[in-house]
Amino acid sequence: MVRNSIHNYFAYRADLNRLAFRRLMRRGRASLLIGLLFPAACLITIKILLGDLGGTWARIVRESLTIAGWVAMWRPMEIYLYDWWPLRRKSRLYQKLSQIPVQIIPKQKSERVSAKNMTEDKDRAAAQPNMSEDEIDRNLMGTFPASDPPSWTLGVERDKQSSSENQTE
Repeated sequence: MVRNSIHNYFAYRADLNRLAFRRLMRRGRASLLIGLLFPAACLITIKILLGDLGGTWARIVRESLTIAGWVAMWRPMEIYLYDWWPLRRKSRLYQKLSQIPVQIIPKQKSERVSAKNMTEDKDRAAAQPNMSEDEIDRNLMGTFPASDPPSWTLGVERDKQSSSENQTE
């Protein structure tokens, strides 16, 4: 049962990775379409609006549109050159792990945790005396920043409580 669970888990992860790869490729195709149409639109705009105009402003607009067209190609290039490699690598790894032979080896007797040991630890912890709030405050005095009061104070300061009790007496 454990072997099948391990195999099924990694087969499931391989399927999820394949779906993620398909989604990435679909996004890559959409980005590529946009990335091809936008630079074409930029080049057409340059030819129609600027034509053979010379001058500083015409050159700035021409270069800006050219750069914008190339920037539109960034994401498709990134997807098709770099982003798909890790997904394919993970998919292959999960596929291999889904078919790997699994061997279950029981722990040695000395390594096993018995119910008796666990109850003894609980009894030992319960036998330790509880610390008072003053002891906790003294032990933790240097561990908190001045701006962060400890969570167990509930926003009530001890000095105000004791001063109000002294005034009533």
